[in-house]
Amino acid sequence: MDRKKIRGWPGKLRRLDRLRDKHLELDLDALLTEELAYVKLWIDPFYRLDKRNPPMWYRKRCVSALVAIHDAWARRLATLDQPSYLALWLYHPNFLGSQVVAAVGSHIAWYERLFPSGGPVRPTPLPDFDAPDVDLASWSWSAHPELFPDDIAPHERHRAWARSLMRRAVASRTDEHGVLHVLVRHGSVWVGRRAPPAAR
Repeated sequence: MDRKKIRGWPGKLRRLDRLRDKHLELDLDALLTEELAYVKLWIDPFYRLDKRNPPMWYRKRCVSALVAIHDAWARRLATLDQPSYLALWLYHPNFLGSQVVAAVGSHIAWYERLFPSGGPVRPTPLPDFDAPDVDLASWSWSAHPELFPDDIAPHERHRAWARSLMRRAVASRTDEHGVLHVLVRHGSVWVGRRAPPAAR
């Protein structure tokens, strides 16, 4: 694990603001074509460091940014005359996997089934992530073991690793592209939903 001191926090705050502002506008044409859209926390240097999360105060700022994107997307999705999926995923301890996810069409069912129940998870860490401007307690949450997407098991040199992974798996299934996905208890993900703007 890289324990080198991280410097330049004002710059990291600016990068987070740019990430938020860049993704506030949901491209509906692209969404209707691809049937999915998502934003992850690709913030340097954290995504390059093995098992390195930002400090809690910065994580709360990240959650605030993701909620702002979620709410902007909710307003855009409300203009569509068709069903849609929209959720905030918060990961622990792999916080940088946290993201906002939207889907339409066939991908709605895929995301609705993506996190089946599969055993105990850590207590929901909402107080740790609930920034002053974000009321996560008002959302509807479901907690799940973190999904591990295994797409390298067919390689010969990874067979032992794949067998070990499957022994620890809570559940597994193959998607429409033939990719095996397994659910393992090496982390948790909280899926947050709230009523669309018209219903609040």
